[in-house]
Amino acid sequence: MEKTRIYIDKGEEPLFFDLAPHIHDRVPADRREPLLDLVRRGEVLVPAGNRAGLGELVDTAAQDAGQSLYRVLWLEHAGAPQACLGFGMVAATDDTYDCFGVAATSPEWAGQGLAALGKWLTLAKARLARYEVDSGNAALAEASKAHGFREEGRLDDFYKDGVHQLLMVWRPGR
Repeated sequence: MEKTRIYIDKGEEPLFFDLAPHIHDRVPADRREPLLDLVRRGEVLVPAGNRAGLGELVDTAAQDAGQSLYRVLWLEHAGAPQACLGFGMVAATDDTYDCFGVAATSPEWAGQGLAALGKWLTLAKARLARYEVDSGNAALAEASKAHGFREEGRLDDFYKDGVHQLLMVWRPGR
């Protein structure tokens, strides 16, 4: 089975790793529109109001494959994107990443995307990654926990009154 080679640039010698063939970390021009459509229509989104931000990350990744500030991992099945995750290194930190958004066709695909992100973070020797999950999205919170994230806080009324976010954090070996 052919595998996808992913590239991790951490300012040193670039690292290449093999992942399953349906996981990609580059956005070729012909996949930009299908990924943007997934971001616009995806059933699962983290955080709840960040469609525009995730769309911008997809655009950045499609237009400048050489940039390494922001990354997009996406999973494909039957020729169509099923999950898309946007993340990037936090400035002035040692190997800490922010996940800016997850869009997927179902909670199952979101979970597979989180598993792929955990694998990428492990290979990159990341120290920490964080993102927010709407407190009403129990399925995604549980999927996150199943794939190495844990709840480390809660942000009440963060985006608007009555909308609470769970702070999900990934740390290696936990």
